[in-house]
Amino acid sequence: MNNPKTERLSILAVDDNQMNLMVMRSMFKYQDYRLYYADCGKLAIEMARKVRPDMILLDVVMPDLSGFEVCRILKEDDYFKDIPILFITAADEIEFIIKGYEAGGVDYITKPFRKEEIMLRIKTHFEFKLTRDQLFETTVTLMRLNKVKDRLYSIIGHDLRNPIGNVKMVLEYMSKGIIDPTKGDQYKKTVNELLRNTDEVFSLLENLTTWTTSESGKLANIPENLRLKEAVVSIVNLYQAGFTSKNIKLSINIEPEHVVFADLHMIKTVIRNLFSNAIKYTPEGGTITFNSWMNDQTVNICVSDTGKGMTQGEIDKILNSDFYYSAIGPDDESGRGLGLKLCKDFIEKSEGKIWIDSIPGEGTQVFFTLPAQKAEIVTEDARTLVW
Repeated sequence: MNNPKTERLSILAVDDNQMNLMVMRSMFKYQDYRLYYADCGKLAIEMARKVRPDMILLDVVMPDLSGFEVCRILKEDDYFKDIPILFITAADEIEFIIKGYEAGGVDYITKPFRKEEIMLRIKTHFEFKLTRDQLFETTVTLMRLNKVKDRLYSIIGHDLRNPIGNVKMVLEYMSKGIIDPTKGDQYKKTVNELLRNTDEVFSLLENLTTWTTSESGKLANIPENLRLKEAVVSIVNLYQAGFTSKNIKLSINIEPEHVVFADLHMIKTVIRNLFSNAIKYTPEGGTITFNSWMNDQTVNICVSDTGKGMTQGEIDKILNSDFYYSAIGPDDESGRGLGLKLCKDFIEKSEGKIWIDSIPGEGTQVFFTLPAQKAEIVTEDARTLVW
């Protein structure tokens, strides 16, 4: 096992005898630990809560509070539950040793002690703590990844099944002659339905890929100066068929000089999801509007629509990372809020904020902020987007 990194480890030594504290100071003089000292139980508790040491060396017999009482009080604090407390005392009776372990101590060292022995015990308990902490972090990571897997299966099972099932059904109708390609209106409607379903599957797969990469911690965040209007127009062009087929009026009120400092891929994902959601939940003949304005060192953006709207409860569920909320669009489009969760994650990683105002039956406004361009790295032009 590798030695722990002692340069950052701290120890609180507690003893009511000043001579014993002087011995400890001498003993740790050439060690890399950061040392703190207390000469009574109450001061030990105060110091421990203030400096948050990585280990406590604790005397048992003290005039105000015994070492056992100090240990029990500290162990009630979640931070100290896993902090090793070593009792160092002249009281070597078996009942004292038992009380020490029952109070939460991990070791009981009797005086007089040899320097080599106590240093070895300290090193060993630090290694135990390091191993335990690493195991805990690994367990948390595995639990989080398992949660991601469960969510992934749930989303795939629900959201992919519906559009793929629709495509399968339409193709079966065409193969059986139920849908006649020679009938222009019916054929055009069928093709539009297939395009809508395949777009839905593609968008979901894009979000799933991005989401799993982000959840696994492998997604890089490389901010740069980007022209906001170019980003919006690029995404709008990708969804031209989607909003024109529903006769949705589109208005882009973004100043050309508005430049944001953010990661290209993340901003692409945010705009794509907000715009595709607006298209999905806006009925035929509705309106979608992009607005932006400066506010000190940030650029404020709003994507608004005249769609079905949401209640505050629905908004809270959508923005809750542990909750997946299903919603159906006016043309039976399905969604589980994964896109908005990605938007929230990426906007916060870009040092921005997101919030939603919505009125059921009237529409939704999604607001978010991004840092304005960084003047110190601006070249002749901000990056022109190529998507």
